[in-house]
Amino acid sequence: MERKSIANGDFLELKNKLEQLYSKTHIIHVDLSAKRRRFNNITATIDGIYDRFLCISSMVNKYNESFTITYIDILTNVVKIFELADIGD
Repeated sequence: MERKSIANGDFLELKNKLEQLYSKTHIIHVDLSAKRRRFNNITATIDGIYDRFLCISSMVNKYNESFTITYIDILTNVVKIFELADIGD
């Protein structure tokens, strides 16, 4: 099994893209898995961007749920944020 290494520059580039996105709008659309459930294309609000993760919240089944997403999950495509594709390199 081949392992892919993630450079420190990838984290910084992703954080800069997320901060750009946060300055435009706090609303994103996300595919993610949490607690043995899969959420596809949920609308979420960015609550905070930190050094190695971001916090989002979304209305799921009539309840407001909070999620913590690591940058590694985004870089390895475990979590997909659709708006990141629209931001140029």
